[in-house]
Amino acid sequence: MTPGPETSCVDVIIADAKVNGKKIELTTDSGVNLDPFRPLTLPLGDFQARFAKKSSNPDPAAIGLKYDLLLADKRVLRCTVTGVSE
Repeated sequence: MTPGPETSCVDVIIADAKVNGKKIELTTDSGVNLDPFRPLTLPLGDFQARFAKKSSNPDPAAIGLKYDLLLADKRVLRCTVTGVSE
């Protein structure tokens, strides 16, 4: 596909995380551009997360799993596991 005036780039946030001792990469485009004058930033720190939906895969770091990440301001980001490293 050739980019044209009707296509656009999507802003995303990519974050490194640790789940049950495994290092994973989480990616989200959820809410990144809600307010163009106050872009979403993800502060450093520990966050609470939960599975976005039940999975039959017992590995919490499996590629494609979706997590809901709770931010300090009570917003929830829907994230997807896009990478795993040891």
